[in-house]
Amino acid sequence: MNNNRLYGLIGYQLSHSFSQGYFTEKFAKEGLDGYSYRLFPIDNIDKLFNLLEQHNDLHGFNVTIPYKEQIITYMDELDIVAEKTGAVNTVQVIRNGKDIYLKGYNTDVFGFSQSLQDWFKTLNRDLPTQALVLGTGGASKAVVYALNCLNITTSTVSRKTSPPSGRLISPQITQINTETRIYAADCQENNLCKSVQICGQKTYEKSYNQLNADDITAHPLIINTTPLGMYPNINESPVIPYNYLTEKHYLYDLVYNPAETLFMRKGLEMGVSVLNGIQMLHLQADKAWEIWSLEM
Repeated sequence: MNNNRLYGLIGYQLSHSFSQGYFTEKFAKEGLDGYSYRLFPIDNIDKLFNLLEQHNDLHGFNVTIPYKEQIITYMDELDIVAEKTGAVNTVQVIRNGKDIYLKGYNTDVFGFSQSLQDWFKTLNRDLPTQALVLGTGGASKAVVYALNCLNITTSTVSRKTSPPSGRLISPQITQINTETRIYAADCQENNLCKSVQICGQKTYEKSYNQLNADDITAHPLIINTTPLGMYPNINESPVIPYNYLTEKHYLYDLVYNPAETLFMRKGLEMGVSVLNGIQMLHLQADKAWEIWSLEM
């Protein structure tokens, strides 16, 4: 019997990823012989099933740019958070002979929410009530959902042109009522989560060229969910009016390589508190491992 268990990351490109080193070190520390983690760069999501057939010891994988939304159509089942966010970053592969069953999760929501709360506790500050989210992709959807669950009203910024006053995205009232213990901090191990949290607020979308002083002033928390500034394109940053930032602002960049992005440096020049995405990455990775461990 083959006791080897393979995990991995799919996306394109993957040269920036920390996941392989993180899980390889984790497996070694926990004495998990035969466990390994690989990078699977695929240039088309249609190649997913070929990948699963080629690697019959693949039991779970993470998903990154640009497939967090596209991969949903390949899932047999979604957990409630992935369903509500419309994005998947963790997949559990359940094998029964030649049959393959895929369940998609979103651990980005947990990773972002926990890291944001930890950051403001360290700063000894209350969470702001308004946030500006740069980008509208899969990572953005997780961030917006997490912010709404924290009662932080969000406005997203898109490259698409919106009406002069901004576009109102229809509010959705959603419920977290998970079937596993992954997302609720008050759930005891091996018990089902019984708490229900109502999430959903009005979210406005604007384009970058519409941002002005009032937008920056009204949103003390600004989060970059785009890959702008990520290695090797370290001289890029979102195009926002940085000159309106003050020491009352907070910039959170989901990018973690480099550790200090141009977006963050521009904030520091204005006296802003900044944070990169490395803690979020660690938190979401640990949650992914909890999910995969449930199937072992």
